[in-house]
Amino acid sequence: NVLRYVAEKPPKENVRTFKMKNETQKPLVIASKGYTIPGCSCVRFGLDVESIKKVVKDAKARPKLYPADFIKNYNFDTQSTCSDFTTQRGAGQNVVAYSYYHTEGKVNIESQHFKKYLGQLHGRARVIHDSYPDWNMRIYHNVSEDDEVGNKFLCKIYCVHQHVDLCQVHNLPDLGDLVKRGVVGRLWRFAVMGDPTVSLFLSRDSDSWILDREVAVVREWISSGKGFHVIRDHPNHKAVMLA
Repeated sequence: NVLRYVAEKPPKENVRTFKMKNETQKPLVIASKGYTIPGCSCVRFGLDVESIKKVVKDAKARPKLYPADFIKNYNFDTQSTCSDFTTQRGAGQNVVAYSYYHTEGKVNIESQHFKKYLGQLHGRARVIHDSYPDWNMRIYHNVSEDDEVGNKFLCKIYCVHQHVDLCQVHNLPDLGDLVKRGVVGRLWRFAVMGDPTVSLFLSRDSDSWILDREVAVVREWISSGKGFHVIRDHPNHKAVMLA
């Protein structure tokens, strides 16, 4: 799907074209762009957000002139609550959302904190890819560039797994700095709730395994058509909503 184009290497051309409804019209051309994250060596290529915004504005005024798939994928007025790259992915995303936060400044790779939380996320990304095909994994985090261990590990996850998006909570589109706004770390992942690009989302703990029984329950929930579902699979899960 060209609307969700992601590549490890630059495309031969720096544009994407879409066939217009009227064959006599010139094709719709959207520029592509290389997206980078500070401290990460990889580059992801997708549609340029600013180019998308310009076309969306005109498409709203003259929808009959534009491809139905373009209008369907960019039918929102605001941005994703993660990054420009997740915005250009378009509407209809299914997301498994995580929070990762560290209160001591830098991560120690020998610490129990690393082993229990951050160290689990690489394997979690693989499981999500296999258990939830076509879903994206978002990590809302506060890791800074000067945190060598934390940044390196997050970059590894991001660069290896194309379905993983990193969301830096100090500078989220439309939401700003969640830390300065007083939002506690375990609630950062719920920023996905107000994201116009997201259709379905799951909120998960980074130290919780994804089991077959969970995947089965999620399928049942989706089939039910209900808006929310809270899973309790332990005697200590007594809260109204686990967060």
